[in-house]
Amino acid sequence: MILPAILQKAQPASQGLLFTTFLLMYAGMALGVVRHRLFNLERWWFALWAWLFGGLLVMLTDLLLAMLLSLSGPVTLTLSMAVVGWCYFPVRQYFWGKLFLRNRHGIDAWLARSLPAMLRVQRAGLGQSGVQEALTAVFRPLSLESRPGTLVDQVALDGNGVLKVPDPLSEHTYFLQHPYQGERLFTRNDVEIATLILSLHELVSQTQTARLEGANEERNRIRQDMHDDLGAKLLHLLHSAPQDTKPLVREAIRDLRELLKSLEGQALPMDAAASQWQEETLRRCSDHGVVLQWEEKLDSGLLNAEQFSEITRILRESVTNALKHAKPSEIAVSIRTGDTELQLEVCNDGLDPSSEKGPVRGLDIMATRARKIGAGLSYETRQKQWVVCLVVPLAVGQEEGRLPA
Repeated sequence: MILPAILQKAQPASQGLLFTTFLLMYAGMALGVVRHRLFNLERWWFALWAWLFGGLLVMLTDLLLAMLLSLSGPVTLTLSMAVVGWCYFPVRQYFWGKLFLRNRHGIDAWLARSLPAMLRVQRAGLGQSGVQEALTAVFRPLSLESRPGTLVDQVALDGNGVLKVPDPLSEHTYFLQHPYQGERLFTRNDVEIATLILSLHELVSQTQTARLEGANEERNRIRQDMHDDLGAKLLHLLHSAPQDTKPLVREAIRDLRELLKSLEGQALPMDAAASQWQEETLRRCSDHGVVLQWEEKLDSGLLNAEQFSEITRILRESVTNALKHAKPSEIAVSIRTGDTELQLEVCNDGLDPSSEKGPVRGLDIMATRARKIGAGLSYETRQKQWVVCLVVPLAVGQEEGRLPA
């Protein structure tokens, strides 16, 4: 209508007919409603219009066949039903699946996405719920914002299609916009899915709590049985054993006590742990006529039972290797703790530069023990000395004198 007037050309059709092009705006709005779920219209509205147009199409096809082919009523009705049934309904169902069904994820789809993401965060031990990662994996929103202090009691949907989800472990609320990378707005069906994700988090938390309680009960039962049975037998053996084998029995009793202490899961102050290490190392060096140089610089803090047990065994294995293979005249042990880590070094001067490298089974065992507590183990020659270095990360709670959860 505008271009012919500008170019001073005749209009291609009457003005009344050309005004029908304005209906394209309504067609665009209809596509936006169907494709992007604008205005939060329910699906029954689309289904109702689809069936209505289907019925009208049957009638129009029947009339068209009757006018063009001049056939009888039953024949045209049969042909129109066949044409609509074989052509219209499959095409409509195809587009229906493309526009709607592909965004309707069942429980198996969102569960397969949310559960691994949630477990991955919880196993990392960062004190987070994993709900944010689960929501991101399921909905893939264009925007996910965590706002503190904006509390909601349950999952909610505002008038602008923004999904609000409360975090179960903090006073934060997640605001999600435009799921599936902006394909549509959030709907009430998404509210149900987000509610199920929160229920899944509660179920996972209860499962992990029950698992920890069961493990603690089993650990306590094993500890009690070892204390009552094995401990009593070792004490009886200590009193009845010959004098030359009593030191070996005492070492077995000491190892049993350390094992029971690790099973109890009790924390140990850093200075108390270092005192036990120094006492044992000094006694072993004295028995072999080796001088011990002990240096420590410790901050206040705690070692959990597993850390104390593994560090004790690594230190013991380092000293054993030195006494057994290196034949040193002096062993130096240095222990330092900082804000985030504990450093342990064991040096001996029994290294023979001309000797070939022997078996490393003891080093492999120490490396395995270090990995169990997330520590790093390294060994090297330094100024004709063999040095074993252990670096153990310490949690913030341990530095403040508290055990991590």
